[in-house]
Amino acid sequence: MQRKRAKERDLVIPVPQNVARRLACLNDCPRFVTTYFPDVFFEELTVDRLDMVNTIVDAAIHGGDQAIAGPRGEGKSTIALYVALYLMCSGLSRFPIIVGKSQSKSQVELKTVKEKLQQSEMLHADFPELGVPFRAVGGWSSRGRMQTVSGQLTNIELAADHIIFPTIARWQLPDNWPRECEPVSNGQIISAVGVDGPVRGTKHRDARPTIAIIDDIESRESAKSDPQIETNEKILEEDIAGLGQSSQRISRVMLCTTQNRKCIAYRYTDPKIKPSWRGRRYRKMIRPPDRMDLVEEYISKRHERTPTDPDAREAFRWWRDHKDEIERGCIVSNISSYNKRMHEDGEPIELSAIQSYYNRVADFGAKAVATEIDNDPPE
Repeated sequence: MQRKRAKERDLVIPVPQNVARRLACLNDCPRFVTTYFPDVFFEELTVDRLDMVNTIVDAAIHGGDQAIAGPRGEGKSTIALYVALYLMCSGLSRFPIIVGKSQSKSQVELKTVKEKLQQSEMLHADFPELGVPFRAVGGWSSRGRMQTVSGQLTNIELAADHIIFPTIARWQLPDNWPRECEPVSNGQIISAVGVDGPVRGTKHRDARPTIAIIDDIESRESAKSDPQIETNEKILEEDIAGLGQSSQRISRVMLCTTQNRKCIAYRYTDPKIKPSWRGRRYRKMIRPPDRMDLVEEYISKRHERTPTDPDAREAFRWWRDHKDEIERGCIVSNISSYNKRMHEDGEPIELSAIQSYYNRVADFGAKAVATEIDNDPPE
């Protein structure tokens, strides 16, 4: 009776619905993440985001260390996690590890990825050897312990700090499974840890990480503290660098935002200080407007908001009426990064990424914006 019940719980894996799409996405990381997670990557990938994506893929293929500083709020954590999934599905990395600012934050982000793996209809259709087992587990990780396909345990595992893909061989799949589709269910592992957690010695099922994606590990406090900067650098150069197999050095990619001129992000993106990391810094403001006098006038008007106009809507209307003239000649890295919600007056809160940028300058100061949005902290 018990054997019969076990057989009834045996998963049946259908064939992929769109083989051409599956194969195309496995050969193109940006296409993979935007196709299977459109609710996450709903904006066009900017130049700096594309560089982050391609840098991670390049490091997985060729090895080495790279550091990229991008504007704050541009989705570095999202890129780190979903590109890691691509590396696993494409066979480029069997065990990516994400090292974040804190253990708790990393676990929350990994939980979100687990939910997306279960919810993505297109992923479920094109990669049923992943979609079916993940959906069968649902919200109960314990269900994975007895999960089988063709009578064999899948060994799928969904823990707080790691996810292990199911192990399903070709012989367990339907007879009409496309010959050109190698199953991507090979027990790959993704782990998420905090720089404040147990980084050293991370391994699962005797496997060690193959690439480390270091995601914005500095807090406002640690970026100002010399002892903390020294500690984080030791973690990078000793703990993380030593995560790989003894015979193979682990690749490291750092995604970050500068906070001052002594922090880890600034040091590792400076080729003079850390030449082996091939550091790059991206600005949001690539070219300022031709008429900076009009920008200064707008900033002054925004500063002059009154108790009856706390949201500076009078300044907003002035920008609206002079928008073309103010924004002429300006180039920003992400034209979609502004608040598109409607204000209670019936107009948008912001009209463009350029206006959003100068709203930050007006509200937080030019130094703060230069530091965290343009990665160019003042002396």
